[in-house]
Amino acid sequence: MQHDAQRVGGEIIAEEQRLEAAFHSSTIDDTKLGQRVARIATLQGELRRIHLSAHVATRAILSEAQVNRYNDLVATRRSRPANTTHAET
Repeated sequence: MQHDAQRVGGEIIAEEQRLEAAFHSSTIDDTKLGQRVARIATLQGELRRIHLSAHVATRAILSEAQVNRYNDLVATRRSRPANTTHAET
């Protein structure tokens, strides 16, 4: 999961940089804009799928008690301030 997420995350960053560069160089038209934005949206969806698939796989191997503990941890994480990063959990 981590490898796939990092790969797709890197692709998102690269696509965002290309989009930004196209704006700065005034080389983008509406068609290219649509294509670039659609590509970024597709990659964001793929990243979300990778992340959620990891949760599904994790839950599938946990006991009911472990799932309950996992849910408690997720609820605690959600109650933290918005500036708390994923890596801190």
